[in-house]
Amino acid sequence: MIIEIEKVFTPGSSAELTYISRNTPEKQIKRALKNKGIQIVVYGNTGSGKTTLLYNLLNDTKTPKFITRCTKGNSIKDVLYDGFSQLGTFYTTQESFSTEEKMNVGIKFGMDFFSFGANSETKEAQNKISSRIVEIQKNPNLLAKLFGAAGYLWVIEDFHKLESGPKKELSQIMKVFMDVAMEFPKAKIIAIGAVNSARQVVDLDNEMENRVSEVNVPLMTPKQLQEIISLGEVHLNITIDNDVQDKIVAYSSGLASVTHLLCSLACESKNITETQTKNVVITNDDLDYAVNEYVNEKSDSLKSIYEQAIKEKKKRLHESPEKILKAILELEKDTFSIVDISQKFSEQISNYKTNNLRKYVMQLTTSERGEILRYNKNADNFSFSNPFLRGYCHIHLIKYSKQTTKPKIHKEHQNSDLIKEYLSAEFQKFLTNYNDYSNENDDIDEF
Repeated sequence: MIIEIEKVFTPGSSAELTYISRNTPEKQIKRALKNKGIQIVVYGNTGSGKTTLLYNLLNDTKTPKFITRCTKGNSIKDVLYDGFSQLGTFYTTQESFSTEEKMNVGIKFGMDFFSFGANSETKEAQNKISSRIVEIQKNPNLLAKLFGAAGYLWVIEDFHKLESGPKKELSQIMKVFMDVAMEFPKAKIIAIGAVNSARQVVDLDNEMENRVSEVNVPLMTPKQLQEIISLGEVHLNITIDNDVQDKIVAYSSGLASVTHLLCSLACESKNITETQTKNVVITNDDLDYAVNEYVNEKSDSLKSIYEQAIKEKKKRLHESPEKILKAILELEKDTFSIVDISQKFSEQISNYKTNNLRKYVMQLTTSERGEILRYNKNADNFSFSNPFLRGYCHIHLIKYSKQTTKPKIHKEHQNSDLIKEYLSAEFQKFLTNYNDYSNENDDIDEF
C-alpha cells in the first residue's frame, strides 16, 4: 500500500498510523467516559500528544464529538456560540403529512427552549422546514441538553489560552453539564490544556472536585518515541540509522511533535514523499539537513518563545526572567531545583534572599511565558522544554553575553550551526543516561 508521508509523520496534526498507545491516561479517560456526569480535563506539555491520544481513543471507542478550538481573546460567549455552531442542531418546526400537521422538535424539548433571544436561519426542502440554531446567548443549560440528547461529546481545545474570567465561567458550564447528566447521561465536556496542572485549565470550585477527572498526558519516553520512528519505517519502507534514531529521540526531549517533524524533514532530504518501492536509508547527513531546516523553520518560534519568556512588565533587581535563565544555564545541569538556582544567585549576590524565586521560576513554565521551562512535580525540579530552546538561550545569554554587540535575534537562522554544536553536547549527555531512560516505565509522569 502506498501511503503519503503526511499521513505517517504528522508534526502539525493528530497521528493515526504512528500512534503509540499510552496506557495510564487512556485508562483514566475511558473510565471517565463511562461514568455519568463526570467531566474531563486533559492536560500536559505542548507537543506531548494530548490531542492525538484523545482523538485516537475516541475514534477507537466510536465516540462522536464536536470540537471548539479556543484562541487568545475569546470570551465565554464565543465558546458557547461555537458550541452551538459545532453541534449544528436542526429542529423541525413544521413537517407536512398528507392530511395532518405536527410539530417535531427533534430532541423533544419543546419550543420554549428555543426562545432565549436566538437568531435562526431557515432551510427549506420539499415538505419540511428546518431552522438552525446560530446563537443562543449564554444558555449552557440548553447546550448541555442538546449535546446530551445528541450523544456527542463537547471537546474544548486549548482552553489555557483564555483569560481567567472565561476559565471560571467554563467551570460553571461544566457544572451545568454535570447537573443535566441525570436526564442526559452522555452530556460531557472534555477540556484540553497545555499546562502543568489541571487547576490552570479550569478554575474548579470545591463542589466539583470529585466530579471532574483530571488526566495528565506525560511526555513520551525514549522507547515510545523510537516506536513512532519504527512505525514510520514500516509504512514508508525506509531504514533510519540507529545513530540517527538516537539523536532524533534525544533532540525531541519527550515531545512527539518534534520527533514527527525531524523524521519528516529527514525524509525530505531524500525526496521521500510516499512509501518507497525499494528501501531507502536515512543517514546522519539527512539528519543534519533536518536540523538545519528545523532551526530555520522554527527560528521565529524560538525567537517568539525566548522574547515572551524574558519580557518584563515590571523591572526586578535580581530575579528578572533573563537573569534566572542565565543562572540556570550556568548550572550546566539537565534538571535543576530552586535550591540550585538560589545557590547560583548567592555566588553573585551577597545576602541574596529566595523569597520570590520559586514564584518567578514557576512563571517560566506557564503558557504566558512560552513554557520555556518544564516542572516535574514529583521530583520538584525543572528542565528546559527542549534542547533547541536551551541552545537558543545559550547562544544569547552565555555565548554572546560578553560581547558588546549581540547578534540580532531576527537573524537567528544564521546561528543554526551554533545550535547544532550545542545539540551535539546535549546528545552526548543523553547517551550517558540512555540506559536509565530506556528502563523507565512507559507511564512515567516526566521524561
